[in-house]
Amino acid sequence: MIIIDKFLKNKNLITHPALSDKLRDISIGVLLGDASIQKNTSKTQEKYRLKFLQGANHKDYVLHLHNQFKPYVLSAPYFDCKRNTYSFQTVFHSDFNNLADIFLDANGKKVISVFF
Repeated sequence: MIIIDKFLKNKNLITHPALSDKLRDISIGVLLGDASIQKNTSKTQEKYRLKFLQGANHKDYVLHLHNQFKPYVLSAPYFDCKRNTYSFQTVFHSDFNNLADIFLDANGKKVISVFF
């Protein structure tokens, strides 16, 4: 099933596939670690995205994750030379909402609950 996100880039409608079981499992794993999940606060429809940030010594790991999430990212990983870090983020997608329900408290702060 394809979910259509109305994200305009160069005036083209971009579609992003529904999150596969593999990517859902990877998402849970990285959110148990140091990835973050961010809410789209500027739109009427509530959606979330994942953000990945690692030190330059973990560049290969960031590139691997970027490759896994390629259907959900719009640009290459960003290198911040001041902080010596690599990062990228996914698009806002409604399939990340279930992950937000698990990992964010009522104030939007990431928590690891006894659910696991």
